[in-house]
Amino acid sequence: MTTTAAPARPDQLATRAGVLLFVCVLAVGLQLRPAVATVPPLLDVLRERDGFGLTGAILLTTLPVVCFGLAGAFGSLVDRRWGAERGITASLAVLAAGLLLRALVPGLPALLAGTAVAAAAIGVVHVLLPALFKRRAPGSVAALTAAMSITISIGAAVSAALVVPVWHAASLPVALGLWGGLALLAALLWLLGMRGSAAAVVPVAGVPAVRVRLSRDRLAWQVTLYFGLQSVAYYAVLSWLPTYFGDRGLTRTVAGASIAVLSLAGVGGALLMKSLATRLPDQRGAVLTGGLFGLAGLAGVLVLPDAAALWAVGVLGVGLGGALNTSLLLTTLRAADSATAARLSGMAQTVGYLLAAAGPFAFGALHALTGGWTAAMLLLGAVLVLDVLAGLAAGRLGHVGPGRGAPTPD
Repeated sequence: MTTTAAPARPDQLATRAGVLLFVCVLAVGLQLRPAVATVPPLLDVLRERDGFGLTGAILLTTLPVVCFGLAGAFGSLVDRRWGAERGITASLAVLAAGLLLRALVPGLPALLAGTAVAAAAIGVVHVLLPALFKRRAPGSVAALTAAMSITISIGAAVSAALVVPVWHAASLPVALGLWGGLALLAALLWLLGMRGSAAAVVPVAGVPAVRVRLSRDRLAWQVTLYFGLQSVAYYAVLSWLPTYFGDRGLTRTVAGASIAVLSLAGVGGALLMKSLATRLPDQRGAVLTGGLFGLAGLAGVLVLPDAAALWAVGVLGVGLGGALNTSLLLTTLRAADSATAARLSGMAQTVGYLLAAAGPFAFGALHALTGGWTAAMLLLGAVLVLDVLAGLAAGRLGHVGPGRGAPTPD
């Protein structure tokens, strides 16, 4: 018999197992952005140390998103063969190895190889978590997704804010390698927390699992496009914002701190969009609100003077953080069971991140071609508009596949 996730229980996160799962998700979420967020504040330092130019910088900032997408294609396979619990443990260990490689071995090849390994591990984790939520706590998907997206933002903010001060206080290997040690600690916590507690998947009466052909499903493509376009915007901003403010004359520390402002504001965006996504009849209100915040913040970053532009970064962060939360939530809500959630998440992240790889590349290339930032910012604004349009389509209630009932936000 083909099986699906167990029925939702309203008190799932109030149990001991639920609290443990929540804590473990927080620990994992904190590890999912330092690999990316710690490079832009030190990009000039790395270029001086390893002797690479703008082309190498564009490659370094684009590579993680490509690896997210390529690795995401294997996430559902890992879930089927080994389970999300063991898959996440192994991925965190691989993440730590990649981060330590690029910290301890100088040179562009090691920097690229370590970044690729770390990003591939993150890509697998991104696919496994929604499937885990759908199976272990189907009544608390929105809460767990919000916890994940909030800790992603916090991890990016803290790592971006600390990496330059740690470099000044210690050394470049310490500044880069610190996050690998924390990933190992998270792997140990996850291993201990999930040991012997893998939830059995049991049949749900009257809800037979159907293997949906996602490549032919319109809703699946709408979810994928929304995820991909918000990722284009997020990674373009994450990769080049410190360079943009550096060109405006801000110090390296302040320019690096702009990523921390962006990411901390994303926490507020995730909380706001989680509330809208679960209180309104569907998720279109969350999509539209996030898009408006993003466009307003982007305009402010471009036209306002330095101090006000940093405030505008916060507005932009609310929009981008909210869109991230909503896109992750939709990959779970639009699936009727945990197996479909893993496959939909894999599709959204494989196609979406490969699409998103164009963001840092196009942003950097336009800057190089024009010698300024206006064209790149206008392109980013167009991406945000298209993202809202895709999200409004994906935000309607429904499940992928024929004959599936409408999901109810928790």
